[in-house]
Amino acid sequence: MSLCKESIDYFIQKYGVDAFSSLGITGQMHGVLYVNNDGKCISPLITWQDRRAEIFENGINAIQEIYNRTGKYVPAGYGLATHFYNKCHNMVPKDIAKICTIHSFVAMTLTNTKKPVMHVSDCHSFGLYDSETDGWDFSSIALLGISEDILPKIVSNPFIIGNYKGISVCVAIGDNQASFIGSVKSFDSLLINIGTGAQVSVLADNEDKHNIEIRPLSGKYLIAVGCSLAGGLAYETLKNFFRDVYKMANLIPPENIYECMNKTGELNDNAPLFDTRFIGTRKNPEIRGSIENLGIHNFTAANFIYGVLKGIANELYSLYKQLNVDVDKIVGSGNAIRKNPLLRKIIEETFQMQLKIPINDEEAAFGAAIYGIVASKRFPDISSAVKSLVHLEN
Repeated sequence: MSLCKESIDYFIQKYGVDAFSSLGITGQMHGVLYVNNDGKCISPLITWQDRRAEIFENGINAIQEIYNRTGKYVPAGYGLATHFYNKCHNMVPKDIAKICTIHSFVAMTLTNTKKPVMHVSDCHSFGLYDSETDGWDFSSIALLGISEDILPKIVSNPFIIGNYKGISVCVAIGDNQASFIGSVKSFDSLLINIGTGAQVSVLADNEDKHNIEIRPLSGKYLIAVGCSLAGGLAYETLKNFFRDVYKMANLIPPENIYECMNKTGELNDNAPLFDTRFIGTRKNPEIRGSIENLGIHNFTAANFIYGVLKGIANELYSLYKQLNVDVDKIVGSGNAIRKNPLLRKIIEETFQMQLKIPINDEEAAFGAAIYGIVASKRFPDISSAVKSLVHLEN
């Protein structure tokens, strides 16, 4: 928290309080943090990458037990799946008052309040979200023996929860939704985001048309989302392999292996075919990646680099086709796309469309700022705000 406050204070000192319409906040979705009655965190952040809910004991794991009791599927890493596991194993901190996301904790602390307020985007990311009420599915949560008292209040629109040194603070929103807001110039675009994981996101007009996950964006707006667990992580796995080869030969790896990889890889129709689902999928965590079309002539570093990047793009394209929507504009965000021209070319080749990149980097932070501006009534809604504030490279 001290770093957050130092950063904000730096800009307040540099530009003055009057330069701010509000503070927008975003952070890692799905993960869970425990806080006490004083609004203090009493646990480390348990992130979306935590897999404890997949651990089998006596032939069953927490995910299956949640499904058996509620008929709802909550993936590993989602806040309520993690909390349910902790509850069943007496791992919940004794002084718990609320559970929340890390960014809702930041917003609460900045406003000097003691109870977190969570955006509907985070409510959905915890699992057991009720689309009818735009909030918690209290009936299902009760079947798990979880007290509704520990669940934060949920808001679904741009909302000012308090102030920090006279500056309005907007409710924190999930990073997937924030990235969508901060990347697309118009809501008829498909967003391709590649970080550690990867997602394709597009505005959804209803909850029945799509065969994939529907997430609340804000108010009446929904987004259809296809998620890959190993987006940038797949490329990082290949980097680690190359690093190990250097170590095996008693050589010092280059300071930036990624830069070497990006220069070495090239478009190649005869490259090995990689399935990059190295850590499974949310619905099938046991599935693993594979390599096909591997021969003596394409067993090279350059072909492996291309093959992994093409595998990432192929999985995202498959997820896009499952959305059952047709778009003619794709936008890319995340450092994996920004810093890798080869990946950009592969995505364009795979989707058969030109990939546009936002002029602003740190798209999620930019989207949170836009959301905060809408909360301060500078724009009537987020659609008009993105049309005015988001700009794409030519």
